[in-house]
Amino acid sequence: MPHLLLFLACALLLAATGAGLAAPAESSIAHPVSGWGNADLGSLKDAPVKSVELLPGPPPRLRVKWDKGSALVSLDGREIVEEAPAPPHSHPAPPKGIPKAWAADAAGNTWVASDEGLWRLTAGMWAHYPWEGVGTGLPDGDVRDVKVDDQGHVWAATAKGLALFIPPKGWETFTGADGLPVEDVTCIAFGPKGERWFGTAQGLVCLREGRWEYYAGRRWLPNDRVNAVVVTPEGGVVVATAGGLGRIQFQPLTLEQKAQHIEEVIRLRHWRGGYVSSCTLQRPGDLSSFIYQASDNDGLWTAIYLGAECFRYAATGAPEAKRLADESARALLELESCTTLEGFPARARVFTGERVDKSSGEWHPTRDGKGEWKGDTSSDELDGHYFGLALYYDLVAGETEKRQVRQTLTRITDHLLRNDFALIDVDGKPTRWAVHGPKALNDDPAWVEEKGLNSLEILAHLRTAHHVTGEPRYLEAYNTLVTKHHYALNTLRQKRDWPDEINHSDDELAFLAYFPLLRYETDPDLRALYLASLERSWRILQPQASTLFDFIYAASTGRRDMLGPGVRVLEETPLDLVTWTMSNSHRADLKQDPRFGRFGEKQCTTPVPPRERAAQKWNSNPYQMDTGNGGLEEDDGAFYLLPYWMGRYYGLLGSSAIPVPAGR
Repeated sequence: MPHLLLFLACALLLAATGAGLAAPAESSIAHPVSGWGNADLGSLKDAPVKSVELLPGPPPRLRVKWDKGSALVSLDGREIVEEAPAPPHSHPAPPKGIPKAWAADAAGNTWVASDEGLWRLTAGMWAHYPWEGVGTGLPDGDVRDVKVDDQGHVWAATAKGLALFIPPKGWETFTGADGLPVEDVTCIAFGPKGERWFGTAQGLVCLREGRWEYYAGRRWLPNDRVNAVVVTPEGGVVVATAGGLGRIQFQPLTLEQKAQHIEEVIRLRHWRGGYVSSCTLQRPGDLSSFIYQASDNDGLWTAIYLGAECFRYAATGAPEAKRLADESARALLELESCTTLEGFPARARVFTGERVDKSSGEWHPTRDGKGEWKGDTSSDELDGHYFGLALYYDLVAGETEKRQVRQTLTRITDHLLRNDFALIDVDGKPTRWAVHGPKALNDDPAWVEEKGLNSLEILAHLRTAHHVTGEPRYLEAYNTLVTKHHYALNTLRQKRDWPDEINHSDDELAFLAYFPLLRYETDPDLRALYLASLERSWRILQPQASTLFDFIYAASTGRRDMLGPGVRVLEETPLDLVTWTMSNSHRADLKQDPRFGRFGEKQCTTPVPPRERAAQKWNSNPYQMDTGNGGLEEDDGAFYLLPYWMGRYYGLLGSSAIPVPAGR
């Protein structure tokens, strides 16, 4: 009977919020996955591979050539048979130039790529298509490969772009201005559904349904110098590179299956008894070498995961989601109870004997003597506590858990009220960022940059505390900040824009504060101000296609007409969450912004797609051109789970069938 009552209570709550338990229909998405699984490629693993050729079966095999010989390789990479070098093929040689590749068309013509342009042999007669200058046909005279498609179109790979010869129309070219990421093209292959694959000197490119996809870096390839590419019968590709043989397969997954994969990743390398955070890798990309990491923001990252599990439980009723939410909620509550300051939550905590990498900072013995807690707590952690615990209170918690949440948020909020809305550390001074009082925000020029954001945060915290506890003093403090100190007006322009410093971390904090504030505020006049603030912030951030920001905006306003880009980011998020170095500043298709990012990083004028950048949380710069740290860390992936399950809860996700990548 208690389970039935709980189910009915959840159903009533979901009906009140406009959400439902029915899951949307999700189509499988073809997610590229890189690598050979458990296969040992032996001497081919790191050797410079010159060429790869698909031999028809049964079973189909690969002929691979490298500096030391030739071998036949099974498509799964598990069987390698070295063979004697085959005699060279006898191909016609053009009148001049060094021939590099040959192709035949349906009319019986032979096309030859050479360093002296493109040649065609017809009935023993040679026709020459040289480079004749910019805009006259071939982008460059050095033609590396040539292929003829089923329509008779001739594709030529050159050092400065692609050429498409369409008899009798003439030439079309593709360069960076047309979306080609790298113009130094080395080879060509055709896929079964109209895909066009192009190897380049700096990665692999695919033209699929009019969109350019770029695969480079260790997430996708052993080496970025691509010498040859072939398409396998399943529609994947095998790539010959200067650093070994690579493979990209396409694995059909729904967005929910991707979420399940990320849950497994979290359980394996990011779960510390309810805490969720990143992990460091002692060897690049070697997941077996991981060490747990206690970061500056364990409280925030755990709260983001907690929010995801709360939405998951509310959307599906899955018992596992409730169990995980219970554990992460206990961990968040523990961050406050473990410190020696009542109402002061720690950034992180570690237990004695735990195998964990402690970040630098202020560490103190815990109240129970079982480890250490990290001080100088930021406003990030406050955002996390009020966001995550309020969702847990509303969507998951039973009466015992609700009482614990009320007690903890009471202690934290009373600490803020006692100290002019600041967190006071063990030294008796406010922490660096958790300052929200009017003397600082309204009167001190040193806080002008944080005025809008910190006003928004403390209003959200007080409104949330009143919702959870019912204590009138929190609503009184809230109203005082609104009427006497004009905090609601302060929020109107909280999002700082150029020429001010662009702080993507602050954007994440702002949206985590907008959500509970608009969830609990009912006064129409105040809602009008907060919605105006949200609208301005979202309009500025809309081009970066942040799924979390888009979904919080849609959930808070009821507007769902601008969700496409954010949904696609979920689709394109790779399965591989290792922070491989991903370089994009060399690309011909991206326009570099003359302004640099907050940390002096190069950035482009459009967001870099998720498949082409290192794994990033919503506090990172999506315009940053070069990202990652050489594969020495793995992200926990909760950045995906929160908007996904929020989208499920609010009915923001529909079916999807766009081929997108996943990682290896």
